[in-house]
Amino acid sequence: MPLLVIADFVGLDVHKAIVENLYNNTNDYVHDTYILPDFLKRLIKDGNLGRKTGAGLYKTVINDSGVKSRYVYDIVHGYYREQMKYKFPFAEEMIAADDVMAMGFQWCPPLAMLEAINTVANFEELCVERLEEKIVDRLREQELLYELRKSDYDFRRFVLAK
Repeated sequence: MPLLVIADFVGLDVHKAIVENLYNNTNDYVHDTYILPDFLKRLIKDGNLGRKTGAGLYKTVINDSGVKSRYVYDIVHGYYREQMKYKFPFAEEMIAADDVMAMGFQWCPPLAMLEAINTVANFEELCVERLEEKIVDRLREQELLYELRKSDYDFRRFVLAK
């Protein structure tokens, strides 16, 4: 969970107690960052403590038909507004990329692993040999054993020869 969601989840009053404890018991270069912001003081004063009171930094409203609307507290204007759906093209590109895990976490991506397996054995034959028939049938049904695109990532550094 992101930090603001955690604060809302445990309660802004609990968050306030933690922040005040840190402020009162530290005296280092980040000491002044433990001062509770005015907008949080205002929310707490108004009884908007987070999830336990139904409103805090976030608020979910269920209308008569059962549809949920998610709101976020606008700290600049001091009211709840609908939560915006942000798009981050660079993040979407990274998610779509086959090699994101390899680049960031030194992990061989699934398509590269399939390609590595296919160089030494037939992946479909391995599936037939090692998996239950119903699983292999589902893989075939979903065409997961066919039309695998080649990985864009050079997986060789993840495979050690013995």
